[in-house]
Amino acid sequence: MFNDLKHRAIHLIEENSSTLLTAGGVIGVIGTGVLSGRAGLKAGRILEAADQEGFATDDDYEPPTRFEQVKSVGLHFAPPIVTGATTIAAVVMAHRMSAQKIAALTVAYSLAERNLGEYKDKVSEKLTGPKNSFIQSSRLVIPRWGTTAALGVPVEPEVKIA
Repeated sequence: MFNDLKHRAIHLIEENSSTLLTAGGVIGVIGTGVLSGRAGLKAGRILEAADQEGFATDDDYEPPTRFEQVKSVGLHFAPPIVTGATTIAAVVMAHRMSAQKIAALTVAYSLAERNLGEYKDKVSEKLTGPKNSFIQSSRLVIPRWGTTAALGVPVEPEVKIA
């Protein structure tokens, strides 16, 4: 039972991986913004407290250099940096997966279109005279799943082959 549940979960994740990665990217953008704001506020408080403490204890206080400031508050910016990098990776991977699916569908469509053209050419070779002209002038309907329409019945089609 546990293995069946595990296999179903893996299948669900594999089937919806690009959607899950896109959702992760959206959540990551929001999370990166929130974490960056919090880190900025903390860093501002720390630097301001260091300045006030320095002015209060030293008459000839010299403010810290940029390197010293980054060193004192840099760790507060690690979570937003990691979250931002993970977000970028999720968006890029979702795009790559979607591009692969689109490429596969494009290949399948072009093969189907080529096969249809070959089929139409073979039908026109086999049929001559009035049957060929009837087929060429008719609107051939591709039946939808679950319908009883037969291929080749000349009716007003939803999908036409011409």
